[in-house]
Amino acid sequence: MTYQALWGLDAYRDYQRLPEHARAEVARCVIDAQHDPYTASTSYGVDDGIMRTLAYGYAVLAILIDANHKAFTVVRLDHVG
Repeated sequence: MTYQALWGLDAYRDYQRLPEHARAEVARCVIDAQHDPYTASTSYGVDDGIMRTLAYGYAVLAILIDANHKAFTVVRLDHVG
C-alpha cells in the first residue's frame, strides 16, 4: 500500500528554496518512504513509531506517520550540502 506524502507549510517552503540537486535528494527520500515509511526511516529520538527520520545524501527529513490513514507529513527539512 502506498502512503500519501503530505507537507507541513514550513517544510514545503524550505523545499522550494533548495537548489535543484538538493530538491532531488529530498524527493528521493519522500518517494522511497511512500512504499513503506517505517522501512525507509529510522527513529527520531525515542522510537514511538510516529515521529521518524528520513535521510539520503545531504538531506534529512523529520516525518510524522499516520498509519491509520496511510499518510505521513514532512514536518522538518534540513539539507547540509
